[in-house]
Amino acid sequence: MPTLVLEDGTAIGEVLAIWRYLEEAYPTPPLLGSTPKDKALVTMWERRAELEGFAAVMEGVRNASERLKGPRLLDPTTMIRFRRWSSAAGFG
Repeated sequence: MPTLVLEDGTAIGEVLAIWRYLEEAYPTPPLLGSTPKDKALVTMWERRAELEGFAAVMEGVRNASERLKGPRLLDPTTMIRFRRWSSAAGFG
């Protein structure tokens, strides 16, 4: 996880929080957009990158396990198999 450590030792460890800090500390030029439309677009792309990037990483992690390989978790058959496995493993 990216972390910004400030001079006073404060650690900021979330991308959006780091962006927000930088935007407030150094407002020129605006990092997150200067108009409502630009700000909304920056937020939209940040969320897409986070969610789609996270999904790709999780697919890789899941497919590294022999017991979880196969169709995506969104497939109903796989979801049933996953629920059974997670219950048997004590996760649910």
